[in-house]
Amino acid sequence: MPMAVARNFGNLAEMYAMVLAAADLGLRPSRVDHLMVSNVDASGEGWPLVDKLPLDQGCNPAVLANQSKPLPLFLHYCQRYEIASLKAAASLASSGADISGADWMFSKYQVPDEILACPLGSQAAGAADSGAGSPPAGKSKTHPKKFKMRLTAEGLLPEPPVDVVASGLKELRNVFSHCTATRATNRAALDYRRWFCSAG
Repeated sequence: MPMAVARNFGNLAEMYAMVLAAADLGLRPSRVDHLMVSNVDASGEGWPLVDKLPLDQGCNPAVLANQSKPLPLFLHYCQRYEIASLKAAASLASSGADISGADWMFSKYQVPDEILACPLGSQAAGAADSGAGSPPAGKSKTHPKKFKMRLTAEGLLPEPPVDVVASGLKELRNVFSHCTATRATNRAALDYRRWFCSAG
């Protein structure tokens, strides 16, 4: 690892270090391509397992627990996932329907920092009177408001309906990824609050 860092491989240094170490030791790793999904347009990932789901089951959490439908174990959510049918419905919604006002797009780069804010009536543990309910300090990217994902009144990402029906295989992949990423992010935010926010 020090050599990979010294050669300035940047944020991929650990990957280069692993490859160099494996080559140095003469290791020949086996390729396994069904454990992870990432890019909905990619081949060589675990998408064939997702593609076997019925078009109306891509967001159903019960599917994840169904042993008769094996699915990839990992979602490398470095992509942008959109649910076109919900985006279209949201743009047509004229009232305060559940789906109106939601972007129905997931991008880890556009999750608002406020998702880590302590709920009202509590504060960050050990931070008496210092920005209760505010997001943690640190570097944050600023995006135009129209590109930021929106949060619910609870400060979490809106989760798509479990019965959303995909229009085809590509949208099924987007539905599966969006729902999985949203749920995982919300779970992580709730864990963060449980660990780092003290009741007021």
